[in-house]
Amino acid sequence: MNHKAKLDQHKADFVGWAFGQAKRLRALPQLNNAGLDVENLAEEIEDLGRSEINKIHSLIRQALVHLIKIVADPESDARRHWQQEVGGFVIPVRRTWSPGYRQRVDMDEVWADACEEAGNALAAYDVPLPELPGTCPFSIDLFVEKGFDTAAAIEDLNRAVADLSPRHEG
Repeated sequence: MNHKAKLDQHKADFVGWAFGQAKRLRALPQLNNAGLDVENLAEEIEDLGRSEINKIHSLIRQALVHLIKIVADPESDARRHWQQEVGGFVIPVRRTWSPGYRQRVDMDEVWADACEEAGNALAAYDVPLPELPGTCPFSIDLFVEKGFDTAAAIEDLNRAVADLSPRHEG
């Protein structure tokens, strides 16, 4: 693979590149004989990739926390602020996204963390958390494609919550 192709892979899928480089380092036994601390170098490179995934998880989690707060407390004075925050978290997800992240981002795990965080934040104000879906009602695509619509995401979450509520026959 030529230098340009390696550079393109680095840009297109940094996480995949980082894990691939670590694997290649470990596969070169002559490097150990050269006095290099191959295992720790490989671990540091993998940590760079994990750090990028953690950043994506954190940004998506924060967007979800704010969406949950909006749905749980729609009359809150903070609602407008929460709506602005959602967009503020989604934009950097889109800007730093690369295809290799897709198989490494567990939306249900991010959702569970967001539900817990939102529940704790709302409990401090005696606001109950509504029953929420057990799995993430949003796909990763919502956060990585252009055109994210906060109002539509709020409506989608409202519908998902309403679908969990028992129906009352009139």
